[in-house]
Amino acid sequence: MGQADALGELASHGVAHLVNAKSMRSSGGCSGRAASVVGVVASGIRTRQAADNNDVIFGPAGDDSGAIGVEMAAGSAVLYGPVLEGERIAGAGDFASLGTDCSAGSCSHASFSLPSGPGQGTLHELVMLSARPADVGTSTVNVTIEDYRVQLWADATGAAADDRLEVAAGDAYFVVGGFANERRFVTGFNATPIDIRRVRDYWTSSTFTISYVDGDDQAWDLVVMPGRWQ
Repeated sequence: MGQADALGELASHGVAHLVNAKSMRSSGGCSGRAASVVGVVASGIRTRQAADNNDVIFGPAGDDSGAIGVEMAAGSAVLYGPVLEGERIAGAGDFASLGTDCSAGSCSHASFSLPSGPGQGTLHELVMLSARPADVGTSTVNVTIEDYRVQLWADATGAAADDRLEVAAGDAYFVVGGFANERRFVTGFNATPIDIRRVRDYWTSSTFTISYVDGDDQAWDLVVMPGRWQ
């Protein structure tokens, strides 16, 4: 398989974890092993299509009147895919934040409601947008992607007290979306809890993992690293 053919195969399946594939780099061209890596990545991101839209279509927004709204000051994520010939497919990228000089309307953001005392709180929005292109692959071959998006599908509730909200594992439903020739997306639950709390004059969010198993029973984990919000 040639380099252009491998890219074409990847683009034809669309991109969810990765988007807008622009280039694939491998040592000495696209060997059979490199093509296999691309095939696994393509398999992992083969998903449903949101037709005739310039963006991923997400679930209906909940009632967030009176909610606390924040923008991301710093944050990133790491993607882990399946192991192929002893090497795990992986990649990392930064989210658009105040730290990356995101422009108005293009910053990652969140909103949540907390009770006046101990009780139940609600995470209404959690939208994390790409700051810059990112590479995903192995040491032999990688794909440069231009854009990606992670977004909470609908309201997620959790225990709240003392300026803190914890959404238990499995209670938040996410969409991970992107574009390569056509819009595609995957969905998954948080495999680990999401902990949001106030620290002095800003908010923090804990590390949490969004897990997805593709049609070939290959596991993918998107690890959202600790974030700062204000």
